[in-house]
Amino acid sequence: MNLAESLFINSVLRVRELRRAIGPRVLESADSVGVRRVLEVGCGQGVGIELILTEFVDAEVVGIDVDPKMVQRAKRPLAAGGRAVVQLGDVCALPFEDGSFDVVVDFAAIHHVPDWKAALNEVSRLLRPGGQFLFEDHDVTKHSLFARTFFAHPEERFTAAEFVQALAIVGIDVDDRLDDRNGHFVGNGIKRAA
Repeated sequence: MNLAESLFINSVLRVRELRRAIGPRVLESADSVGVRRVLEVGCGQGVGIELILTEFVDAEVVGIDVDPKMVQRAKRPLAAGGRAVVQLGDVCALPFEDGSFDVVVDFAAIHHVPDWKAALNEVSRLLRPGGQFLFEDHDVTKHSLFARTFFAHPEERFTAAEFVQALAIVGIDVDDRLDDRNGHFVGNGIKRAA
């Protein structure tokens, strides 16, 4: 992440956007019945984890981030809760068993990963058959001039269609109701049985 994007991600504006708009859009299609374990990739300062804990009231939530500072920031407000664990981790190689999560959530983290297809492959590996992948990310072709100028980084390299196609290749079928607004696309994928 470049400096401008890092400042935005940790800003009051992004937190408000995640709590009021993006988080509810991502989680509205979730099926919480029987969900015991949820993973958030790129958990940042932990706002997404708070939303996930509210949606999946009986689940353990694991948040991973590649940035040690973000992991520490996320741990502070979640320390007393007991159902959330935050740890350092690379979404392309995580230390969890195959099929160990019922749900994986991406609140615009995967576009930061240089090998984003490997990240999607890891998401698929970690999901149990029938598990849900709930995501929000960015379509590189639909960024505003402002976003392209201040937030562009070389990792941004997929469109919504390419993201969905890459998910199909790794065994995750995306619901036909892909919600694409202002370059932010939101969807729900289900892991196919092997």
